[in-house]
Amino acid sequence: MRSRRASPPSPARLPAHRILCAAAKPSNRRALFAAFARPGWTVECVCDGGEALDHFAKYGAPDLLVTSHALPRVDGVSLVRRMRRAGFRGRILVVCESLSPVERAAYRALHVTAIFVSPPPRAVLLAAAELPAA
Repeated sequence: MRSRRASPPSPARLPAHRILCAAAKPSNRRALFAAFARPGWTVECVCDGGEALDHFAKYGAPDLLVTSHALPRVDGVSLVRRMRRAGFRGRILVVCESLSPVERAAYRALHVTAIFVSPPPRAVLLAAAELPAA
């Protein structure tokens, strides 16, 4: 699954959000897409950190980055570090199976919004993202 978009935009009263999700496992990409797919929201899912950086360079900053820690080519910490250095100041959610204290400290130093060890429920993701539930 390279990229998927949420359903067509709904009435103008709903805010538009651009969400970039990076996850190596197809099941994780599907779960993240389902969590954020709402009318008027654009959800792009990529399979590795390098593809996420390419997407950022081509389309600009998303409103929210949701990334796995274990990614091929460019891991989660490196992805976040490179996006921050390129000027990304948006919210970042990290979802992982486990993190070492060093990895957790690296994410905190990069000012990620939240770190979830194991996939959290949709409501928890939306609350951490500070995006209104549809």
